[in-house]
Amino acid sequence: MAEQRIGALYCIAEFLQTPSPRLSDDDVVLTNREFFHLLNATYGTLRLMESVRNDDGSKVDVRDSLRYRDGKYYVVREAAVEVGTETVVLLKTPQKLTGANLDTARWEVDRTYLPTNSYYHIVVKLTHLSGKLLENLPTPLTKDSKASVLIIGLGGGTINNFLHHTFPQMNITVIEYSRQMFEMASKWFGLQMDEHQRVKIADGVVFIDEKAKQGEQYDVVLLDACDFEYDKRIICPHQSFLKNEVIGNMAKLIGESGFLLVNVVSVAIRREVVENMLMPRFSPYFKVCEMERVLGSVNTVLSCSHGRLNPARPEVFEAVQVTLLTLIERMINLQCRIRDVIVTISSVSRGYLWRTANVTLQLALVGTVVFTTMTLIFAATLSESSSNNDFFELLRAKYGFRERVKIEDGTYMDVLDTIQYRYGK
Repeated sequence: MAEQRIGALYCIAEFLQTPSPRLSDDDVVLTNREFFHLLNATYGTLRLMESVRNDDGSKVDVRDSLRYRDGKYYVVREAAVEVGTETVVLLKTPQKLTGANLDTARWEVDRTYLPTNSYYHIVVKLTHLSGKLLENLPTPLTKDSKASVLIIGLGGGTINNFLHHTFPQMNITVIEYSRQMFEMASKWFGLQMDEHQRVKIADGVVFIDEKAKQGEQYDVVLLDACDFEYDKRIICPHQSFLKNEVIGNMAKLIGESGFLLVNVVSVAIRREVVENMLMPRFSPYFKVCEMERVLGSVNTVLSCSHGRLNPARPEVFEAVQVTLLTLIERMINLQCRIRDVIVTISSVSRGYLWRTANVTLQLALVGTVVFTTMTLIFAATLSESSSNNDFFELLRAKYGFRERVKIEDGTYMDVLDTIQYRYGK
């Protein structure tokens, strides 16, 4: 929202500096500056295209916004709701800059555009990591890439339009509760349907239940259904999708290599509180769940999988192993040197300066131990359990870990065993 306001201010300031062109002939070809100044004089910087009223009483305003950034004019189309903007798409500037082409209602939607600092980028990245895309298709992904994608919640259709345009062979199914939203996306946001993309007007909870009972599976399930009421503690996902039965059904819809991606939005409570509310609900149904925040946005993406969230080729993991082993080895050597210096200082003097140096070195030693432990934890989360076990055996054979800690059942383990027990099983 802040970026939009700044862009609008730049746009207004730019227009104030230059008088609008006095051109009445619709066939006269204008310069880029003349064309957009005439557009501003005709429609202003914000043009309301339509107000859509849903059956539940909520309202969505479709509006075209004239922007100026980095020396360029452009127009975006927004679906604005009570608490912000639900959808933003970029409109393609007409090739022929004449008065006859001023009407932005006739401009084409750019389906390759994803808004800056939006959760769409994370969704696309994780969609690309779906097991079927990586396993069955060439890398990097091509237009022939295939995957079965289920999206709950259409909105303006930005993410499914992007995937459908970029990977036209993907099998995309979108479930939308509101027919008004479907009509809005078709009329204003460039929604196109064919044999590879379809939209079904249905209750998402019912659809998920039916497909789970039928044994249907998808490579990616994206939950993007929201309740745009400002007083809701969690706006996205809609509360109806947070029931245990629904989460369990969504877990059944993805295979071992698939993902569940959930768009999470809250403006009433802090992100940390939302994460603490959602993670315990979803984690019991999946092997791995993670939350990734979107820089400069209120959105967070919850990603869940029965396998790995970051699949990597074996040679990539081996390279990471070598790097981590080198780092751990250096940290352990540093710990040994610090211990030697501490012993030397302790045997030389008991004065104030020596005691201060001793305490400082002790703190440095603790810091290196903590850093090494965190590095091990990171290594433990990189791969599946079999690779984890190999990695831990390699570490155990190479280094001796004498520090012991108490675990949940009251017994003691060395540091390496503890990390493997908690993160590598």
